[in-house]
Amino acid sequence: MELQALRYAAMVSAMTFQQAVQTLARYRNRTSPDPDAARAEILSFLGWSAAKEDSFGNDTRIILAAADFGKELTTTVLWLREREIDIRCIRIRPYRLPSGPLLDAQAHLLMDLNEWLRTLAFVSLCGESDWYSFSNPHNFNLYQRPSDGRLVMLPWDVEHLYLRSSTAPLLGTAAPYWTDLARLPGNKRRLYGHAQDMIQSTFNTAYMTYLANHYSRFAPGQDFTELLPKIQARAAAVLAEINAAGGNAPFAILGTNYIESSNSVVTLSGTAPVQVHTLRINGVEYPVTWTTISNWTVKVAVTAPTTPLYIAGYDLWGNALTNSAASVTVRFTGTPPHPAGKVIFSEILFQPLIPGAAWVELQNTSASTFDLSGWRIEGLAYTFPAGTLLTNGQFLVLAEEGNAFLSVYGTNVTPFDLFAGKLQTNGETLTLLMPGALPNSEVVVDRVRYSALPPWPAPTPGLSLQVMDVAQDNSRLANWGLGVPTPGRSNALAQTLPPFPDLWINELQPENLTGITNRAGQRTAWIELYNAASNSVSLEGLYLTDSYAALMAWPFPTGATLGPGQFKVLFADGLSSLSSSNEWHTTFSLAPGHGAVALSRGFNGQPQVLDFLDYTNIVPNRSYGSVPDGQGFDRRELYYVTPGATNKGAS
Repeated sequence: MELQALRYAAMVSAMTFQQAVQTLARYRNRTSPDPDAARAEILSFLGWSAAKEDSFGNDTRIILAAADFGKELTTTVLWLREREIDIRCIRIRPYRLPSGPLLDAQAHLLMDLNEWLRTLAFVSLCGESDWYSFSNPHNFNLYQRPSDGRLVMLPWDVEHLYLRSSTAPLLGTAAPYWTDLARLPGNKRRLYGHAQDMIQSTFNTAYMTYLANHYSRFAPGQDFTELLPKIQARAAAVLAEINAAGGNAPFAILGTNYIESSNSVVTLSGTAPVQVHTLRINGVEYPVTWTTISNWTVKVAVTAPTTPLYIAGYDLWGNALTNSAASVTVRFTGTPPHPAGKVIFSEILFQPLIPGAAWVELQNTSASTFDLSGWRIEGLAYTFPAGTLLTNGQFLVLAEEGNAFLSVYGTNVTPFDLFAGKLQTNGETLTLLMPGALPNSEVVVDRVRYSALPPWPAPTPGLSLQVMDVAQDNSRLANWGLGVPTPGRSNALAQTLPPFPDLWINELQPENLTGITNRAGQRTAWIELYNAASNSVSLEGLYLTDSYAALMAWPFPTGATLGPGQFKVLFADGLSSLSSSNEWHTTFSLAPGHGAVALSRGFNGQPQVLDFLDYTNIVPNRSYGSVPDGQGFDRRELYYVTPGATNKGAS
């Protein structure tokens, strides 16, 4: 597959034929390269009997990534992008592919596999011999679909028709990587399904007789009717192959039609003929695992005490099939957990090494499985498809572009899906939402805000923001660090942090002209803290500052505490000499109009930011704060100033 992909990429340099042979030989076998075998493979790919040194670099348009496939790949990608050369199609295979389900998952990221299988079924039915997977690995073009970046297959130079035996297998073996992918049960049954659909609709003598007669009259001297026996024989052989493989198995549910479970996820299993392209449960298409050509399993989440499930098979064109439906009733005896605080954003890479390689990771930190069907991520323009399950402890990665992600991170981890949005390189808020109990309502499961500006760590391309302690609040900046990316596995910065106090900078007033006074009778700037906890919180070891460059500027007094639900106002006026046990004054003064405030603590000799806010263009005598109280996402200028009390968002 890599040679076909490379053939249609732009030329990176004037590489000689011999250099290409040596590079491919090293790629095929690093320890014992075989230049003769590599030479023969390239000649076969090009359809040449001998090397044409003069035309190799200019006419064949081959690119071999770096000096060795897989080494310094990122450098090669950047080199090409700097020269405005589109190399997206070579990233389909610049590394060794995995096998089994991982191969299948990554292929779906890179290509429209269903379209590839239909194209293969068409070419194979026609008995074409000089084509990819049947003899020489060539004679198709790749087109990258703009809507989703996936590659589609366009057959080309199909002229050696009916030269293969009418009984030849539908799937060839001359392209091992493609064969490994296409022979996976779910893909092979889809190949069979496409072939069966073509035979029933057009690839049959009843349909083709008219066309053969028509073109025989149109082109005198050529008898196209001689192809009809070949079509008949080929169709019969393919249908026999499908039947022998179990492709005509009846639609059925295996086991009982009544299930009682304390687990919120049940597994259904059954059989289906290759005509069944998709399964819908209660009208919604679900992801299916095909263990053989005809045997399937599907996992379904249930939360109601009693859930009737109607399972129906649909064909390639979305039509319900007769005799392909069944019902199962599930009685759920457990208690569904709530995912808030359990399904979290755990890692974000928003400034990637190469364009398109950004991604976001979710983690299920609990022992339960959650159904993400219909959940969405605001900020990524992404909605999870029906049947998406996040099992206990599982990681789930969403990537911007599949090719770019696999180019940077290799084949050991596969993104679950691609998102349509774009991670902002200067920062934004990401919100994970689940459908609510009422129609058109949603519930926040998790929310994070990241930034490229202080006090967040200065971003470095290729490094990710990571949650350090997944058992604690990931809305706190103190819980995030910058580290080597670990998509799909535990974070490199994982550690246990001291508990975060439920304290917030709730309101501040930079210019106090007519409001509260300090004990000297002065109207000065002030800051309000709020303890959202149901218990008292000690302020010892905590600090306030108006400068992110000096996070430990002002320590709280010894023995200082905040009671449960208490609002505490302190004056940020630089008049620390006025401090008393019940009226605190900081050593710094809030700047009028615009500025910053941070609440920090010390950990391992370094400051950790528990909460912070930036204010800009605040009108004198107005304040800036949280609405509602006790959170750091929704903050605004406040017309009604409420020192020591609940904030009012009305204007």
